[in-house]
Amino acid sequence: RLAAVQALGGMVRVTRLDLVRPQVRVQIPERAGGGPSACGPDLLSRLEIRELRIDDGAVDVTFPGGQRITAGGVDLRARPTARSLRALAARPRERVDLRVRDLRIALDDQPMTTPRLAVSGELAVDLSGAEIASAEAVVDGVNVVARGRVKDLCAPVLDLEVTARGPAREVLALSRIHRDAPAEGTITAEGRV
Repeated sequence: RLAAVQALGGMVRVTRLDLVRPQVRVQIPERAGGGPSACGPDLLSRLEIRELRIDDGAVDVTFPGGQRITAGGVDLRARPTARSLRALAARPRERVDLRVRDLRIALDDQPMTTPRLAVSGELAVDLSGAEIASAEAVVDGVNVVARGRVKDLCAPVLDLEVTARGPAREVLALSRIHRDAPAEGTITAEGRV
């Protein structure tokens, strides 16, 4: 039930929202010069969900340049972080645990795929940033682990420590050095993105 003030344009507060097998298909429009971001619609500023659970969701997002991200088997748990004195001055944040199966990221003619992605961290409710405590995936045969910060999720600025380890051939292909290198052995790489 919504209170009268909620229905008339105020803040909508939901104690818990459970979504089972939701399918989300989004086409992000081009940004008009200096206008508000399509990523963080005004709706987010008027919606508060105390606890969100998504089970077995599917996502298909297409960006203005034709880049596309698809995922099946999306499981998400989000709940507010504990509010400390220091955190009271900061924007509200959610503790997020995300598990994704069958992720495909097509940024160019060589898409990346992973059968499993697991991410844990904190997300600013207004999408202004995220703290990634742990992100783990096997991307095209390469084990990738990352942690750090992402600023402005609508136009991401990454500050991540990343470690990748895998067979030489797959690492060289994933890093776009050589798609079919006749390489043997294992490569481990660490870096900041």
